[in-house]
Amino acid sequence: MGNQLKQEALLERTNLLELKAKLKKEREDLDRESEVMNKEKLDFDLIRSEIKKQRDMLEQQRQDIKEEREKLEVTKTDLQVLKEHEQIQFDEINKDKANIKDLTLHLHTEKDKLENIMSMIVLKQEEQKLKEDQFSRQTQELDTRKTSLLQEREELDILRKDLNKKKEEVETAMNTISSERDILNQMQSTTDMEISNAQK
Repeated sequence: MGNQLKQEALLERTNLLELKAKLKKEREDLDRESEVMNKEKLDFDLIRSEIKKQRDMLEQQRQDIKEEREKLEVTKTDLQVLKEHEQIQFDEINKDKANIKDLTLHLHTEKDKLENIMSMIVLKQEEQKLKEDQFSRQTQELDTRKTSLLQEREELDILRKDLNKKKEEVETAMNTISSERDILNQMQSTTDMEISNAQK
């Protein structure tokens, strides 16, 4: 009886040890599974986080693409406006070129006219200088002739004074001669009367 109880106790102890070992093994298995699950959960969380990150990145890229597209549309519009503005400027430049060409032609024509006028002015100046030189020579000749005439007039004045003086002397002489002739005639008449009286 005692041996049976002892055997039962030993068997039960053995069963308890086996159960304990089995539970320990199960616990270890559960721990490993839990660790694997935790690891898988972490991996899943990482994957989910990475997916979220990728999705956020894709969303950001999508937003960036949208903004870039809008910028491109604005740029396209600006380029169209700029192109139209450049076309207007190009037309204005061509118009300015045509105006400049016409102005250049007009300036060349005016330059030719001005050169002709300048040539005529130079010719007129030369003619005027010749006339001035001729006038100067004529003036000098006139001055010389005037001086000569003044000298001749002075000489004529001297001659006139001398002639007047001689005329006065001649008149005085003529008066003297006339007086003497009158006296002589009177004396002749007296003499003739005396002779006539004497003859009687």
